[in-house]
Amino acid sequence: MAKEIFPTIDPALKKHQVLINELGKNTVRKVNYFKMMGTPTFLRGGTSSGKSMMVRILCQQWGQKSASVAANPQLLPESVVGQPVMKNGNIEFVPGPLTLAIRNGWVFDMEEFTRLPGDIQARFFSICDEGFRSYPIPELGVLDEPVHKDFYFIATGNPVEAGYLTHELDRALLDRFAIIDLGSKNMVDEPGVLLGLFGGDQSYTERMLNFASDMRENPNTNVTARQLIQAAKAIAVGCPPTEAIEHLIAEKFIDSKEVIKTAAVVHFTNQL
Repeated sequence: MAKEIFPTIDPALKKHQVLINELGKNTVRKVNYFKMMGTPTFLRGGTSSGKSMMVRILCQQWGQKSASVAANPQLLPESVVGQPVMKNGNIEFVPGPLTLAIRNGWVFDMEEFTRLPGDIQARFFSICDEGFRSYPIPELGVLDEPVHKDFYFIATGNPVEAGYLTHELDRALLDRFAIIDLGSKNMVDEPGVLLGLFGGDQSYTERMLNFASDMRENPNTNVTARQLIQAAKAIAVGCPPTEAIEHLIAEKFIDSKEVIKTAAVVHFTNQL
């Protein structure tokens, strides 16, 4: 009978750290250049490549707040810019995330950039111009809202096609961005994060990494960093490893879930 192997966790050492690898460190270095230039950045990569994590790390490094919007094909301009609302019998303009970022010098994070509707893409042209930034708010009859000197625009998104529900962006908009293409790589320091979750248990961390490595040899079982860390979190709080992998990884691969579940038995049990 197979007996599941659990990590030896020292509760005092267990913690989930946000750590980046060399690719992540190089990305930080590059985005800092682009920010000094005033050129917005588009981080393009597959799911779980660490794009959103990178935005949080950069904002922390810069000491800036961020305002974030996740795009979808039905996204309305007022969800980004803001809209007039009735308050106490008066009409007031309630600013949206983009307007707040522009006025206060925050970072504006446009998530899922490659799902952005065309009519909203047009709203970004003038704020992304090199050295001549302006921000019109037609809803207020304002043609040139001042853009705070510390305002910065970062977009993140998946590549077009490749199985994602995305579409091509206006080339005139893309031309205004510095584009960092992560491909299928991720910026997460997986060994460091797993080691922290498992309270410093090196052997169990290696077991998880070996499992991920085996799964990534086949594109049909390519476990993402997010999935791996989700399963590790469950294991760290006492969930049996095979159950954690079944529900947090295998069930997300409809055609290959049995392969992944079998691999979990191989990597996380003693065959007795």
